[in-house]
Amino acid sequence: MSRPDIKNLNDLNDYLIVLEERIAELENQDQIVKSAINDINQDLQDCMNIDIDIPRIGLLSCNFFTRAFTVWGHYFVAQLIIGLIVAIVYIALFVFILGNSLNF
Repeated sequence: MSRPDIKNLNDLNDYLIVLEERIAELENQDQIVKSAINDINQDLQDCMNIDIDIPRIGLLSCNFFTRAFTVWGHYFVAQLIIGLIVAIVYIALFVFILGNSLNF
């Protein structure tokens, strides 16, 4: 809004009234924004106070080596389980084939 050409006192009063109305509206908007900010800050404080139960496992450690050895340990156990299953199947087949070959 550009400044109007003020020629007399009535024009000045009208201009000042318009400015006062704009200031009042801006103050109302400012209060709305401040209350919204306060609500958000309160919500954030409430979220910060929530106790979250995160499991204490090595995968969530801050230490790189702890995470690395945890992953390696999981890999080792998985390979051990798979190896045992394959070994049991292999032994069962060996016994079955050996039993058939000895009976003729």
